[in-house]
Amino acid sequence: MATKQPSFHDVAYSRRSIRDFDSKPVSDALIDEILQDALTSASWSNTRPYRVAVATGEVRDRISAALKENGEAIAAMRSKKKGAW
Repeated sequence: MATKQPSFHDVAYSRRSIRDFDSKPVSDALIDEILQDALTSASWSNTRPYRVAVATGEVRDRISAALKENGEAIAAMRSKKKGAW
């Protein structure tokens, strides 16, 4: 007996990418090392279209709080919409 294929909608809404963050600061030396590696990594058509911003202290905390708030708002909207299916 054939199984029913999930719809694109079901697949798209079931995807999750959960990350766990450590509160330990990352050293400037490690950030520099990562960026140096990125400069030599492969990219589409060898364009290396990178834009990097590094924030610390109060600015980092503000950005983090805003991202968390936006993520929670999106999760709440998705859970409400999912219930309407």
